[in-house]
Amino acid sequence: MPLLRNASYLYVGTMITSLLGFAFWNVAARAFTPSDVGIASALIAGSQLVADVAILGLGTLMIAKLAEGRAGAGELLLTGTVVTVVTGLLGGVIAEVVLTTSGSRLADGLHGWAMRAVFASLASLTTAASLWDNASVGLLRGRIQLARNSVFAAAKLAVLALLVTRLPALQPGGGGLLVAWEVGMVVSLVPAARGLWAATPIRGSRVRVGSLLRDRRLVFQHHWLNLSVHAPYMLLPMIVATVVSPRANAGFYTAELLVGFVAIIPSFVSTTLFALKPGDRAALRRELRAGVGVTLAVAVAAAVGFGLAGPIALELFSAKYLFAGLAIRLLGLTVFPAGIKAFYVAVARVHGRMGRAAVRTSIAAAGEVTAAAFGGASAGLSGAVAALVGAYCIEMLILGPTVLRASRPEARGT
Repeated sequence: MPLLRNASYLYVGTMITSLLGFAFWNVAARAFTPSDVGIASALIAGSQLVADVAILGLGTLMIAKLAEGRAGAGELLLTGTVVTVVTGLLGGVIAEVVLTTSGSRLADGLHGWAMRAVFASLASLTTAASLWDNASVGLLRGRIQLARNSVFAAAKLAVLALLVTRLPALQPGGGGLLVAWEVGMVVSLVPAARGLWAATPIRGSRVRVGSLLRDRRLVFQHHWLNLSVHAPYMLLPMIVATVVSPRANAGFYTAELLVGFVAIIPSFVSTTLFALKPGDRAALRRELRAGVGVTLAVAVAAAVGFGLAGPIALELFSAKYLFAGLAIRLLGLTVFPAGIKAFYVAVARVHGRMGRAAVRTSIAAAGEVTAAAFGGASAGLSGAVAALVGAYCIEMLILGPTVLRASRPEARGT
């Protein structure tokens, strides 16, 4: 099964980058206070949220269009890059203004114009990197994404190690973490640019925004659907840092990072399903059955593994994070429900019903965020995560039947 093999190839790259990512946050846990780690990780999640908004649905559109063939690929990639760099920068500026003027606890990490510029430019670079990663998937050139993410993980770790030993003044608010993240992002774009330049006929291409506007309805549907799925993951660290405390978010973000290392498997499998041609239901059934089977096996392993050893994994970062022991155990239960939602999105795209799916996933996103906020306000970190798990389970009951029908030969749609 070629798509499943491609997802496996991407996951190997994720294993490498995640191990380096663990090292990055391990250094952070020892060099910064939990509050500073909580603020910096929330700001990094905020820049990723801005990128999810600013990409305007072009990432998934890039996968779909490039999977159809290379005609016009260079023009599409060049135009998408220019648009996302601009929208990402604009979104970053708006976000940092909101954070610094609203009295948010996260404003402590944006002290001075230098750190504000770092945040805004990081949002722009993250938007472009996301677009290029999706282009690599559409071109079936997973090695480009692998190279970029590997270089990113190694570079940001090296920069962080240098900063904490040479420039301790950047430590208040976790500024060194943001600087290291941005430098790593810049360095990682170099091999990605070289790979995409070789893989697409970009020479002589021009920026033609009109070509994107012709697909504006499809772009909007992609954007709405993607944003409703990804936004809660980026919002949750910001919610925990604001509603509970930055210190609580340090433990939560670390727990989310550890569980995410496992949860990324169904996410990759579902993402590669986007490369299926719309309406190809036979291929969808075949790939979907395999993907759901893999997800179920991974979910069982995650529930047992994090249930037994979650606190031990947290302690590897810092004993100061052990207060999040219950949180990581609960998060280990979310792998299968989150995977079902990811497959639901893939089914909707292949069946051409993204608008209907976007409504449902938007309601689900609102439920996740609201549940976490209320749970955190009433019972702290454990309450936030417990409420989140409940929201995930309700989503699975609502979206699961669609995935089940699509995996059967008699499937008729979303």
